[in-house]
Formats: sequence, C-alpha cells, structure tokens
Amino acid sequence: MISNLYGALSRGGAERVVQQETDALVALGHEVGVVSGEPKGCALPRLHNELRVYVKNIAFYGDLGRHNAIFRLVWHVIDIWSARSTRIFAEIFSREKPDVVHTHNVMGLGFGIFAAVRRAGMRHVHTVHDVQLLDPSGLIRGDQVFHASWLQRAYIAVMRRKIGSPQVVIFPSAFLRDLHVRYGFFSTSRHVVLRNPAPQPASPRTIVGSPARFLFVGQLEPHKGIALLLHAWEKKSFFASLEIIGGGSMEKYVRRRAENLSGVHVRGRLDRSDVDAAYDRADWIVVPSTVIENAPTVLMEALGRGVPAVASAVGGIPELVHDEQNGFLTIPGDLQSLVIALEKAAVCGTYRGMSARAVAVVTGLDVQRHTEQLREFYVF
Repeated sequence: MISNLYGALSRGGAERVVQQETDALVALGHEVGVVSGEPKGCALPRLHNELRVYVKNIAFYGDLGRHNAIFRLVWHVIDIWSARSTRIFAEIFSREKPDVVHTHNVMGLGFGIFAAVRRAGMRHVHTVHDVQLLDPSGLIRGDQVFHASWLQRAYIAVMRRKIGSPQVVIFPSAFLRDLHVRYGFFSTSRHVVLRNPAPQPASPRTIVGSPARFLFVGQLEPHKGIALLLHAWEKKSFFASLEIIGGGSMEKYVRRRAENLSGVHVRGRLDRSDVDAAYDRADWIVVPSTVIENAPTVLMEALGRGVPAVASAVGGIPELVHDEQNGFLTIPGDLQSLVIALEKAAVCGTYRGMSARAVAVVTGLDVQRHTEQLREFYVF
C-alpha cells in the first residue's frame, strides 16, 4: 500500500480506508506493508507495518496549506517531476518484491511512483479518492458543473501522462469515475466502482431524539462547510444539539463561534472509540461540504449505524443519500437550503423508515466483503 499520509499523520477519510484495507488483508494472512510520507526529522511513532520515506521538497505535504500560491506552485512542480521519488520507490520495489502495488493518494511522495511501478512490471491497482488529478488543490466547487480551465487542462494533460493506466483503477463513486473518464484518465485500465467500507449494519433507530442530536465529523476547514453549518445553526428556529468532532485550521474560529450558540459542543480530535460512541448517540450526521466529495467515509460510517444524513448534493454523495428517503440533501453552499433541511430533520416524523433505509444503502459494503473484492483485483 502507498499512501501519502498514514498512521499518526492521518487526517482524513482516505487514510482511514487504507488502514481498514490493510488491517483486513493482514487478518486474512497476507503480508502487507504501507509506504507513507514524513517530514524531515519526524519523530512520531510508526505502526509495525509502516515504512515512512522522506521525499525532498520545499515543505511537507501536510503543511502545504500554510503557504502562499507561488510557494505551492513551486512545490507541485517539484512533486510532479521528482526523479528522487522514482529512485526511492524503485529501490523499495527491488528490495521488497511485492506481488501487488496498491497506490492511493500519493501527492507529496512524488508522481514518479507510477513510473517506478511500470518499470518494475508489477501488478498495479490504484484508488482515486478525490479530484487531485483534476486540480492540484483537490478542491473543486460543488455548486456548479466542473469545466476545466485552460490551466487545469494543462495540469490534467500532465497528470494523465505521469499516471498512465494501472491494470485496475478503483473509484468509490460512479460520479468520480465518470468525471475522470470524461477527462481522458486511465484509458486502458479496468474501471471499478467499489464503495468505501461501511461498518457491519446496525439495527435501525426508532425515533428522532427530543431535542434532536446532530453530529459533524471532519476536518475543520473552509471546504467542509463548517462555517456555513454554524451560520445555519444561528438561523435555526428549533432547539437541538450539535456535536462537532475534528481539528484543522478553523478550530479556534469554530470554538469561538460555538461559545455564542446554544447546544453546540466542540470536541476537537477524538480517538476511534470516542468517534464511534458519538455516532451511536447522534440522530443525524451533517455533511455540509461546499466542494466535490467522493464517498465520504464519515457518511458510510454513520449510515451503517442507522444514522440518516443532512448532506450537500455534491459529487458522489447523492449516490448514498437519497432526498427524503434516508436523509435530506441540500444545495452546496446555500444557507437557506441547509437551514430548511436541519429544521425538517429536527421534527422528522418518518425517522424509523429513514434510519432503516440508511442501513440498507450500505448493507453488503462491510470491510470483509470489500477486501474480498480487492483480492480479486489483485489477482486477475
């Protein structure tokens, strides 16, 4: 497995998927190593199967958001054309001799990885977790149909050439598959839509709490719509609670806003058991993203526990959340749409049915079945 972030440096759903796949494969008796990135001089603990590499650049990938546009442009140029990346991974492949290389998000490890895999002649499976191949920021507005600018088209042409066509390319949503195919990616690859793993299906919830309990889990960053959610909470006309779990550049802002909003509790980053407990006490998961999302792991985890969603109708989300069936869809970035959806959810009279349909949409997507399908792609 190759993932730019992993273990102690994880910060999002893609790393969660890599962790789940790795653990499940190990449980089945396979030998799995994970290669991930690290800052120079990193002293964080490593997992037993984790190899961290430092690929020289002017900043660590995880710190890129702190720098200006010119700095990021230079960083991306180095990352895309890194000969050092090709050499590092060629050495790893030569030493470890893996049967299969499964790449995930690799930005920050250098896109020379793909050349190294091709030269080694190994079976290559790649999972597309987001839109980083269409825009280096990985952030594309969700309130309009994406039409690449001339600059994005130039970047896309470079990415198509660097990445080529692995034998199998996995997309967690049909939306993401169709978008990449439209721009000419992976022309000779086998394209597979494989949902992110969901927990073992739970029993449906019976009734919405009084007051209703809403939950946000994710990065506290502008594109996740957290500021919009707090603004909508300020405008709501009902009493309810909102639990916010996660960290990021907006954490201080979120805590400051929450002090003046009734029922809002900011928990910061929590470990896995505490996040799972938060799902269990929530009535609704809120996913108010303003950019294209693929198939958010937080959504899969909540739906599998019978927690319906209030979510933006963006990217692959409408493939999981069906309006007024297992949740309420909102217009991305639209305050009034979000307020209306929250108000409907707070007094929902069909909650039991919504909860049952939330469970149904992810039934059969547990990590065991997910991994069984992965093994087929690794062999055939």
